[in-house]
Amino acid sequence: SFNTGHNYVIGNSLVGGVAISELANPDITWETTTITDIGLDMNFLDNKITIVADWFDKTSTDVLLRLPIPLTVGVDLAPYQNIGEVQNVGWELAIGYQDNFGELSFFANANISQIKNEIIDIGGREDWIDGTFHAINKVGSPIGSFYGLVADGYFAESDFDVDGNLNADIATQYGNLKPGDIKYKDISGPDGVPDGVISEDYDREIVGNPFPEFTYGFTIGAKYKGFDLSMFFQGAQGVDRWQWYNNEADGNYTEAILDYWTPTNTSAAYPSLGNSDNNAKWSSFWIEDASYLRLKNLEIGYTLPKKLSERAKISRARIYFTGYNLLTFTKMPDYDPERRADDVRAGSYAQAKVFSFGLNLTF
Repeated sequence: SFNTGHNYVIGNSLVGGVAISELANPDITWETTTITDIGLDMNFLDNKITIVADWFDKTSTDVLLRLPIPLTVGVDLAPYQNIGEVQNVGWELAIGYQDNFGELSFFANANISQIKNEIIDIGGREDWIDGTFHAINKVGSPIGSFYGLVADGYFAESDFDVDGNLNADIATQYGNLKPGDIKYKDISGPDGVPDGVISEDYDREIVGNPFPEFTYGFTIGAKYKGFDLSMFFQGAQGVDRWQWYNNEADGNYTEAILDYWTPTNTSAAYPSLGNSDNNAKWSSFWIEDASYLRLKNLEIGYTLPKKLSERAKISRARIYFTGYNLLTFTKMPDYDPERRADDVRAGSYAQAKVFSFGLNLTF
């Protein structure tokens, strides 16, 4: 592909031109996926209880990736290559129950699943850092694992001398440090051992997983005479998200920023206020637990007795209320836990609450 708007000097004139922005690869092909699936279906008590269990292994080879190329090539985007191999191994369990108790009928269904995503190969490389939102693709780890420095609490007043300089036995970090700034672990250095200097070249690790450890859901419903009720919940457990929107207080517009570090509030949720380059580094400090349980759907209805509806020449009449995303239980109440993993600033529109009333008529 090509980009316009590039200028060239020809003679004494500035002339608009075109530059190659992406190289094509005529040798790319479709990726190949191999799936192994073992399942078990069981029914008990005249189908009142059902159990479905599955184990699967889905391995994809020849995955298309854009591995970094030298800047001397002169293009913005590297060409796609069939060089990746990714494996997804997991299981799913679903249990259902239904029964009648006189005029009351009841049903409940629940499911839970776990998937382990793992990179097997990326063209012979050990890893590949994705610079778009500070993630890494590393052999043996999930795709797009969150990558950053490892936070180690806050700097205390005792970490500085009387002139405000950092004590000599503490690793140097970024900018003009002060008490209440985030402290990072000195993990390694050019020689493979801690070197007393915090550097994004040697001290970053995988600090979060964009994939949930478990996903689950359950539905509960009942009917009694003309009334009916159904509720559907869904959730995810053990999933991380960046809370990058608070890394520089973002204009102090969120109430959460009120819990910032001061000499009398040393266990605060956020570091001391200020436009600090040190605190703005991608690190485990800004990883948030995005586990949640959400009431995705609630429906309540009432069907009129036939004697009443047939008087109006209607065979069936039902009025109902439906609500979507009515309740959410999560440790991150300020933003939607269902947002995309690459939405580091939580800029995508949240799941909306929807309330609706309706009338179903059958003639």
